[in-house]
Amino acid sequence: MAYTTRSRAAVYACVGTVALTTAPARILASPQEQEHEQKGAGLGPGCAPDRPASAHHAGGLSVETPRGNVAPIPCLTNTGWRTRETSIAVTNRGTVLVQPAFPPVLPTGSPVGLIRSSDKGLTWEFVDPHVTPARIAPIDVNSWSDRDTGRIFWTSDLVGLNAFGIASRDGTDVYVDHSDDDGRTWVRSSSLPGMTYDHTQIFTGPPPSKLRNRMRTYPNIVYVAVSGGFTCTVFNFCGTHIARSFDGGMTFGESVAIPYPAECPAPGAFPSGGYGLNGVVARDGIVYLPFTPCERPYVAVSRDGGSTWNLSLVAETETTGYGELGLGIDKQGNLYAAWTALSDRLLYLAISRDGARHWDQPLMIAAPGVNETSVPQLVAGKSGQVAVAYYGSKNSPGRPFPPPCSGVASVECAGYENEIWDAYVTEAFDALAKKPLFWSATLNDPADPVWYGYTPTAMRVHSASGVVFAGNLGAYRPPNRSGHLDYFGMTMAPDNTPWAAFSQECPFGQPRGNRNCSQATGGQLDGQFILVGRLVGAHGKEDENNDD
Repeated sequence: MAYTTRSRAAVYACVGTVALTTAPARILASPQEQEHEQKGAGLGPGCAPDRPASAHHAGGLSVETPRGNVAPIPCLTNTGWRTRETSIAVTNRGTVLVQPAFPPVLPTGSPVGLIRSSDKGLTWEFVDPHVTPARIAPIDVNSWSDRDTGRIFWTSDLVGLNAFGIASRDGTDVYVDHSDDDGRTWVRSSSLPGMTYDHTQIFTGPPPSKLRNRMRTYPNIVYVAVSGGFTCTVFNFCGTHIARSFDGGMTFGESVAIPYPAECPAPGAFPSGGYGLNGVVARDGIVYLPFTPCERPYVAVSRDGGSTWNLSLVAETETTGYGELGLGIDKQGNLYAAWTALSDRLLYLAISRDGARHWDQPLMIAAPGVNETSVPQLVAGKSGQVAVAYYGSKNSPGRPFPPPCSGVASVECAGYENEIWDAYVTEAFDALAKKPLFWSATLNDPADPVWYGYTPTAMRVHSASGVVFAGNLGAYRPPNRSGHLDYFGMTMAPDNTPWAAFSQECPFGQPRGNRNCSQATGGQLDGQFILVGRLVGAHGKEDENNDD
């Protein structure tokens, strides 16, 4: 059966179709969120027009809202579901999908699945894939919405225990599930040959001209990237590899290894795992993949659909947080990259206007008053539109930072005990200008911080001396393995609204009366719950530059 571009018709004739069961109960927004919705004058659930985004230039320089501009409004809903490292997709119909999700109470055999909302987060329903009977906390899952077709993808290396006692569906294999009906039912792919899960990322894009004759029943190539040091130490699967599918995610070929630069010549567990986030594909089929060997911000570039790769160094700097590098591409093909720098732990943005051949001088774009950032995620929309979501703190101990700590809860890390964090989005609509105007807001009410104590990332740092600092084991004590974040979810909706799905930390119960921790029950298992936010509203003269 041929796949028609932008078709919403489900394709279920093939073997492996899995029907999802939707739980009858729907979780309603809290009274606080419903009150914000009423105040939001139609902006949607959880919106807070009483605390609009603030305008500023690079370097944290606050400015008055320019004439003719209207500040974006932050919105936030508490889903009530537990999570780990989240991923979010907004379908072409506007349905919001977030995964992984599992219940607030964790009885034996609790299902791991996704939650979906068709009313912008006001209510949520749970979908359970029913793939295997054993369910435990997931490992590094990811999702993606293909705007050209409406198909949703979900990497599903998350359930069951392998021989090592590690979470995985079928031991060590990576799979891709896809849905053509807004996440109600799913089709499972064959396993990806030779790929072992860790930090799995998925994205799609048109093929380059030389590969168009290889496309089968689907118009875009589906790419899956796997990175990590964990897989190197356990399964001898080192560095970053990428596999591709020419049939819409049903089957994948052998993976290709991304080359390492001369300054970091050998992939390995530490310090050269080479982590990154979702790649992006230009209209001409050129693939760009964020890649951070030895914690340096590179972008790997392929002009032949992923067969061969060259590297582009974004900036002469060193990153933190398992080397995370957010990457986006706008409608005109401009590239945007964001990271947290080791030198000051602040958020930086660099732009390439020529396909990663050259990068502009990085700009420090964190919100005014923020003195530490963590785990930035980036998406782009119209020409010049870029949005970065990140954890930010205004009461960090700052430079010189106390040394990283290991093996304790984040709230027990010396020097960081009283630090609190909020979830920020910083957005620009004229990022290509000589002096861009940025808008920043906390998605959460600052009265209810989303993280406490030491940074949400594990702060894996490869210093010039070759020393690796392993960060804290997380938001709560071992043996829980989901206590820190490599990444969280961010996406750009079809209407160019940036959405984020991130973790609310609730260490040991309900810290400081946090209303977003009301579902926590106390004890070691009170870790992370899914919050979903977005930045909405009029943006001044944005519509005059609509290039869709």
